[in-house]
Order: sequence, then C-alpha cells, then structure tokens
Amino acid sequence: MAPPQSSTARADPEDPGGFTGIKSVDKRGTVKVVADTGAYELANNPDGRVVYGARGISAACRAQWPAPDPETGEGPPPSTYTGDVNPHPYATLPGPSGTTFVADAGANSIQRISARGRITTLALMPAQPMEITADLAGAFGIPTCAIGVTYYFDPVPTDVEWGPDGWLYVTLLPGGPEDASFGARGVVYKVHPRTGRTVKVAGGFGGATNLAVTPKGDIYVSEIFGNQVSVLKRGSRTPKRFAALPWATSVEYASGALYATSAPELEDLFAGRPPAPRSTLVRYTLGHHHPSGHKHHKHRR
Repeated sequence: MAPPQSSTARADPEDPGGFTGIKSVDKRGTVKVVADTGAYELANNPDGRVVYGARGISAACRAQWPAPDPETGEGPPPSTYTGDVNPHPYATLPGPSGTTFVADAGANSIQRISARGRITTLALMPAQPMEITADLAGAFGIPTCAIGVTYYFDPVPTDVEWGPDGWLYVTLLPGGPEDASFGARGVVYKVHPRTGRTVKVAGGFGGATNLAVTPKGDIYVSEIFGNQVSVLKRGSRTPKRFAALPWATSVEYASGALYATSAPELEDLFAGRPPAPRSTLVRYTLGHHHPSGHKHHKHRR
C-alpha cells in the first residue's frame, strides 16, 4: 500500500471548536487524523517568548508609538510584541519512519510529527528584519524617532520540501510590507531535519509562496507578488527569473518537468471585484524557458 498523503485542515473561523491540524488520506480515501496542531499551539505557543517588533527602541520613542484605531484596528504594527497563539498549518511533507513535517505559517515554525502523532517544534523560523526608513515611517504612521531602528517581523513559512542533501527547504514570507516600493523580501531557508539548525539560502523573492527542489539541487520558487517562477541554481544565492507567471501560487517538480499554478483572480479579490475564474496550471520542461504546451485552466465558481 502506498503511504498516505498528508494534508492540512483549518478550523472554521465561525466555529472556535473546529479542528486545526493534519489529516491523512490513503489510496482508498480513508481519512485519519495525524495530529491536532491547533491544540499543540494553544498549549505550547513555542514562540511566545520571542520578541518581535522594534527590539532596540527607546522607552521615550515607544511612548510616542500610536495605538491602532479602536474601531477599525488600522494603524502601525505594535512597537514590540511576543508571538501569539495562531495555528495555521500551511504545507506538509512526509518524512522517514512515518514522520510528517509541517510548515505552520501562523506558529512561525517547522513542526515534526512522529508516526504516533507526537508534535514537536523542530525549528522556530528567524524573525525577519527591516530597517525603519523615513518612507516606511511615513507610510505606516510610525514616529520619526524610530527611523533607523530595525523592526523584526513575524516569519511566515509557506512550504517545505526535501533537498538532495537531506535538508528541508522552506519558503518564507517575511511579514510586513512586500510591495515593490519596499523591495522583495521573501526568503528561502534550509532546516536540518533532526537538529533544527536553520540556514538562510537566499533572499530577494517577491512573495515566496511555494518551492520545488530538483534532484540536482536547483530550487524553483513561485513568487505571488513577483508574478514569476524564479530559480536558484545549485550553490547560487541570487534568484533569477525562470518564467513569467502572473500571481504564481505554487510549484512542484516531477520527472524532469516543473508544474506551476497561477491565480490571477486574486487581483480581483484584492480590488474588491467579483473574481473572474482564470486560474492556470502550466507544465515547463526543464531546460526550456517556455511552457511545454500542456496548459490547463482550472475554473473556480
């Protein structure tokens, strides 16, 4: 029997008692609960002692930091804060001996689940630094006394894949602003599957939502805000465009080909318009920079 494939299941926001965790589905369609990662986050909150925000801010400057609007919640992020309870299992990866690795975008971590369902935090992903510039302060209503201070945003892991070197490779959204005016801040890290040691591989991605690693060690990343699939050749620290793809959301490698999805209707959703179904699945034959001709449209209604 083929091993069951892990998947994520999120709680219904209207039902606080809903399940947030990992389930598996075998080839017969049998669904089983692997682990309740929501309960784990609620009980442990592993990054609860991590300080995010402007770590080096003075008390006088902190006193000038505006609070969010009590009605709308709008305003700058807090001057400093600690990790909150926020389970959001975003991607899974089967491991040896029945283990499962989870990229949890809300818990800011990579979790490891044993074959018996025991959850441990393999690695807390690093907080993502950004210098508070005059432009950033003006855009977000941050007091000018904070200009020059480094602000550490929550790390948001979005995918986890095996590399040929036996490490886990992880895409990360960096929290905070990611539009072109503030630079492409997405990152790829690698994490040792036993020790949790975390090493930065490369930055400069515009919304790193997913990745694929080939047997040669080349890394392909879908950039939802960069509107492309980029590639890091083995050993490179500088991503390069592989193919233009508007609103690229995910990418997978199989048998010498790369499969990527795009969701241009997200532009409609962000603009408050009814989304027109335009999602696309594209197949690229590696070694070529153009779709191979196998192109499928997924219509969402």
